[in-house]
Amino acid sequence: MELSTFSPQNPLLLVTDYPADTRGGGAVILRSLLRDKEREKVIWVSLSGSATSDPTYWNGHYRLNQGSAGRISPARRSIFLDSTWFARNLASEILEMAKARQALGLWVVMHGAAVGVAAHLARDGQLPMHLTVHDDPTAYIMLSRRNFMLAPLVERDFAFSLKHSRSLDVVCEAMARRYQSRYGVECVIVHRGIDQAVEPGISYDKSRLGLSIGILGNTYSYQQLPILCQAMIEASSRLGVKGRVVIVGKSFGERLQRQFSRDIDIEVTGHLNETEAIEQLRECFLLYLNYPFSRQTRVLRQTSFPTKLSTYVMASRPIVMHVPDDSSVIPLAKKLKYITTWNSLDATDGANILMKCWTDFHNDDDFHPQAEQIRKQYYDYNRNQETLFRVLNALK
Repeated sequence: MELSTFSPQNPLLLVTDYPADTRGGGAVILRSLLRDKEREKVIWVSLSGSATSDPTYWNGHYRLNQGSAGRISPARRSIFLDSTWFARNLASEILEMAKARQALGLWVVMHGAAVGVAAHLARDGQLPMHLTVHDDPTAYIMLSRRNFMLAPLVERDFAFSLKHSRSLDVVCEAMARRYQSRYGVECVIVHRGIDQAVEPGISYDKSRLGLSIGILGNTYSYQQLPILCQAMIEASSRLGVKGRVVIVGKSFGERLQRQFSRDIDIEVTGHLNETEAIEQLRECFLLYLNYPFSRQTRVLRQTSFPTKLSTYVMASRPIVMHVPDDSSVIPLAKKLKYITTWNSLDATDGANILMKCWTDFHNDDDFHPQAEQIRKQYYDYNRNQETLFRVLNALK
């Protein structure tokens, strides 16, 4: 399917809080669905970072100048200022760019300061606007120690923008149900697109590699990681094998090394591209995915859907989900045997679960049929692209 409403001469303006070359999260989803000639029809406009010159990320990418990244510096960029003091000016700059480029529509990813900017664009009403939500903005801002006080403003602007946009896409059915009930808006569901089938996994040598668990990227907070390490220490000791935690990226890796390196191997790879990350994860016994347990993060875990799951799927290794029972990913564990849930903050519970996985999963087990089932259900490239392009093409 093509993005037929737009062209290089009459493009679509995509507005995000983050730059096009952001390594994880929503940027991965956007880049996966917009490829080749379709990228020529979309101008990526970011509130932060610097304009990338790498065409593998985006041919036309611009950072706005009327926010804190432009007026102060990219290094001192402030979500607080861009959500409040600079929001109107940022919206005006977007509309000026849209007019100069003869853009036919706006597409805003509702994350960070883009929520406040979207509200000004909605009030202006010059161009039809589509919105994308990957994490509930109000729930996500509550995770920030610096910006949590913005939550009432974010909720107000988010609600206004949803009610005045032409269309909306979200990442899971739970989010769609919440927004229909809370704001009276209809949503379509769009995930990352993966067009290659999952490859068979490699044999895992328990005697050589011991008990290892891989973690990709962000884990929301540090709280659950020490509990995981304590569970790994207990389980590896009881099994009589070495224990190893592999953090792909940086996350809280150095902090974990300082706290646990005497008792368990903590390997921190630093940033890797996805192909390299998958190769690292394929050599782990288990992969770790978590959502926080606190009351204030309830909406986040109930309505989000982790992008890192798509990378885990391609690694073809069993997954441990350290999540409360009300999390959006729980239905997956009920359907697929290679996914195990750990639903408490007790390290001994975790150790028992890890030991059960050690008994249940063998060196030559092939997990890629179950991983491929997830890819087909959630990450089918053609289906997700068609869903997204259908609503974008309706911006007339």
